[in-house]
Amino acid sequence: MHVDPPRPPLVCDVAQEIAGDAVVLWGAISAQTDARGKYVITVRKSGPTGASNIRQAGEFIARPGSAAAVGRVSVRIEPGGSFDVVLTAEADGQEAVCTRRGERVK
Repeated sequence: MHVDPPRPPLVCDVAQEIAGDAVVLWGAISAQTDARGKYVITVRKSGPTGASNIRQAGEFIARPGSAAAVGRVSVRIEPGGSFDVVLTAEADGQEAVCTRRGERVK
């Protein structure tokens, strides 16, 4: 019999949406039980015209079955550019870290 491993108590994800030549990024944090905590989301963008770093931090409340959206950031990605995102969430002694990387070829 196959048994799935238990889900961690705190889970995060980095979501993205393309809007023209920009990408909109945000974090999603979910928990198995009600959780109140802090997050930090860092976006590093680089490309032919240079690089930039964006850092946002704040508090969140996550409830079972509903992800808390945090740190909405919009960055323009020119052709040949890329971005790296790191989201760290901490609540009730638990930590979740997730990442996303993307690039624009044309």
